[in-house]
Amino acid sequence: MLDFTKKYEFKLFIASCEINYRCCKNTPTKNWLVSFYYLRKMPRERLEAFLKDAKYGLSRIIPGCDETRTLFLDSGAFSFQNAFGCIDGRNNNDKSELTTYALMTYMLDYLEFVKQYGHYFDIIVEVDVDYIIGSKKTRYMFDRMRQDGVDIRPVWHIPKGDAWWEKDSKTFNYMGIEGQTRHRDDPISFYNQKMKIAHENDCRIHGFAMTDFGVLDRVPFDSVDSASWMLQAANGTVKTPFGTIAISDRSIMNGEIGDVLNYASLNTLQKAEFSDYVTKHGFTVDGLKHEWKDRAALNTYYYSWMEDKINRKWSYLNSAKVYQRPLFTV
Repeated sequence: MLDFTKKYEFKLFIASCEINYRCCKNTPTKNWLVSFYYLRKMPRERLEAFLKDAKYGLSRIIPGCDETRTLFLDSGAFSFQNAFGCIDGRNNNDKSELTTYALMTYMLDYLEFVKQYGHYFDIIVEVDVDYIIGSKKTRYMFDRMRQDGVDIRPVWHIPKGDAWWEKDSKTFNYMGIEGQTRHRDDPISFYNQKMKIAHENDCRIHGFAMTDFGVLDRVPFDSVDSASWMLQAANGTVKTPFGTIAISDRSIMNGEIGDVLNYASLNTLQKAEFSDYVTKHGFTVDGLKHEWKDRAALNTYYYSWMEDKINRKWSYLNSAKVYQRPLFTV
């Protein structure tokens, strides 16, 4: 597990590494988030090889490096509850809620997995299904795993309520909070209210599915994760410190004016700057146009850059946590 007695810097985890391993395995990324939902489907030999390289692979990439990656294990509850065949006979057209029995079975499988492979992971979170079976039953499963000696951490969702957030922030030194999907109207105010309570209780917070720089620059999360590095690549774009650039043949053809720059419309100076950035990280412009795996790998460098930029900001502020005054109470 993470050593919380040491200085703890902001960490940005790239998610979905287990299903996009071929894209990220040779990148010097230090923080990976993986999902039990997909790991449980791997043959044992492949699973153990993946976990070993995920944890210790930096030494293979960087000569003389003895640093290990920080691995975050997500329960995959969201994937499970939305997946085809997660229960016998269930399909993607079935909108009915999952049964408590199915989720309990999934939790017990998760528990056995953690008992066997938990030593690879620095952070392990609960099977967070508050929206499906309610917070009391979800907490029962959480307590069941902790009773077996598993150091899992809670994930807060709206059904838990404010009192639960305050209580857990006093009990645990690290926990998660749901992403922006339900807080799009005013995420800055919402998350800052939560962060203030948690940090006053020396509890560090992980934001799920959160790499919006406009939010991260104004809300002092301790860690976040996102699969955007892979999704953007699949959509034909690459992230760079000077903008998101549509570069695949298809995305250039269908490019729209907006936040995304179109490679075909860059001027000579901009193309040279972009080419230098690409070459510095071991890629080619032509390769990025035709291979989504190259785009995905290059995107990981952008998120490492973003992580460093956010860390430098808080270091400049001498680690002071500055919160926006709440506009409303939730």
